[in-house]
Amino acid sequence: MNKPLRFISALILLACASSAFGQDLRMQKSKATLDKLHAIILPEVRFQQAEIQEAISFLNQKSKELDPENTGVNLVLMDQDLDDVVSFDLEKVSLYQTLGLIAEMANLTIRIQDGMVVIRKAGLKE
Repeated sequence: MNKPLRFISALILLACASSAFGQDLRMQKSKATLDKLHAIILPEVRFQQAEIQEAISFLNQKSKELDPENTGVNLVLMDQDLDDVVSFDLEKVSLYQTLGLIAEMANLTIRIQDGMVVIRKAGLKE
């Protein structure tokens, strides 16, 4: 194999390895975030006609308070003009389960992306 061709082949291999490494880091961040969503247990969650923004803000705060590392989970609400409200009363429930319930009640989608939990109205383009 001549030198220019070897150089191009090496660049392609490096680019593929770099991309795979980046994907691996993103997957590790996503797994760590998912693990935290399951590990953070809320002693009680009481919402009475709470707006989605209010509920997500509360959960953001609680996730930091209840996380042993005090970092919590970064919950990002992409749609600020939601008019849905949620009402429920739960005890000893994971952050994961609570978000799932809110998503089901308000027709939202939840996706873990770059270590964040991205929440948006179902059916909207990302």
